[in-house]
Amino acid sequence: MKKTLISVIMAVLLIYTVAAQNGTRYEDLQKAFISGSIKDKTAAVRAAADQPGSEMLIADGLSFAETYASLLGSDEAMLELAAASVGNADKCDGIDTYALVMSIFDKYENAAVRQACLDYLLKTKRTSEKAASIIGNYAIELLNDGEAEESLLHSCIAVLDKLHSNNSFKVLFSYAASSFISPDLQNEALEAMNRLSDVYRINMLSIITDSPVPHKLAALRMLLENETNTDILRAEAAETALSTSIILAGDSFDSSLTELQMTALAELRRLSWTRAADLAAKFFTAARTEFETGILEPEQFIEVIESVKELSVVKAGSLFTDYLSTCNENVENGLSCSMPVVLAVINSLGALGDKVSFDALLYVSYVPYPDEVVLASREALARLKW
Repeated sequence: MKKTLISVIMAVLLIYTVAAQNGTRYEDLQKAFISGSIKDKTAAVRAAADQPGSEMLIADGLSFAETYASLLGSDEAMLELAAASVGNADKCDGIDTYALVMSIFDKYENAAVRQACLDYLLKTKRTSEKAASIIGNYAIELLNDGEAEESLLHSCIAVLDKLHSNNSFKVLFSYAASSFISPDLQNEALEAMNRLSDVYRINMLSIITDSPVPHKLAALRMLLENETNTDILRAEAAETALSTSIILAGDSFDSSLTELQMTALAELRRLSWTRAADLAAKFFTAARTEFETGILEPEQFIEVIESVKELSVVKAGSLFTDYLSTCNENVENGLSCSMPVVLAVINSLGALGDKVSFDALLYVSYVPYPDEVVLASREALARLKW
C-alpha cells in the first residue's frame, strides 16, 4: 500500500515538474517573440512547434504575418516568419486560424508561403467554397504561367480534390487537358475531376458545347475513356460534339475539328445511336463540302458514308443518290473523282436498297468509269427493293 502511495505521489510531482518546465520554456519563447526581431519571432515560432501548450505563440506568428503583410510582405525575414507560422498552423487549428491562413495566402505571392498554405489546407479538416474559389484561381494562374514548380501544381490539384467543390470542375479539367504539365499531374487532375460525379455530366457537356475546339475534343475523349460512364452519356456527348462541329465547320478549319467530328461520329456508329439520324444526315452534307474542299481525306469521307448509312437509313438513300449524280456529271465532263469514294457510295446504295437511287445507278453504265465501278453499280441495281 505504501509503495503504491509513494508511486502516485512521485507521478504527480513529475507531472508538475514537466508542466513547470514547459511553462518556463513557453514564457521564454513568448518574451523572445514579443521583444525580438522578425528573425527572433520566426525562431520562437519554430521552437514553439515542439512545445506543448505553445499554440498561442504560433497564432501570434500568423497574426503578425497577416497584419504587416502590406508593409513587409516582400521582406525576406517576414516571408520566413509567414511560412514558418503557416507551416505549424495545424497545431492551433480553428476558425480564426483558417481565416488567417487564407488571408496570408491572399496577401503573400511568395511561392514558399503559398506552398505552406496549401500544405495546411491538406492537413486541416475545415473546408469552404471561398477557399476552393481562391485556390482554383491560383491554380489557373500557375497553369497559365507555364513555369510553376510541379510541387505547387500537385498541391493545388490535391487541395481542390479535398475541398470537393463543384465549382472546381473546370479548373481540374484545364489541368487534365493541358499539354504543358506532366502526364502524372494530368492523371491526378482527371481522377479528381471524375470524383465530382454530381456535376460531371453537365460540366462535360458544357465544355463540349462552349469551349474552344481543342478543349471540346479533350473533353469528349476523357468522357469516352471513362469506363464508369453510361452509353447514354457517351452518346449524348458525341451528339453534342458532332452538332457543335457542324456549326463551326464554316469557320477557320483545323485538324482538331476534323478529329472532333470523326471521333463523335465513330462513337455514335459504335453505339448504333439512331436517335442521331437527322444529325448524321446533316453532317453528311457538311462532310461532303469538307471533302470537296480537301479538308477530309477520301478514307475519312468513306467512314462518314459508312456511318451515315447505318445511322440515317431513311435519308441516306437520297443523300447518296444526289452525291452519285454529281459524280456521274463530273466524270462525264472529264473531271476527276475519287473512285474509292464512288465505290463506297454505290455499295452503300446497294445495301440500302432504296429505289430512289435507280436512275443514278443506271446512269453509271453510260459514264466512262472503270469496270469495277460499273460492275458495282449493276450489283447495287439488283439489290434495290421495289
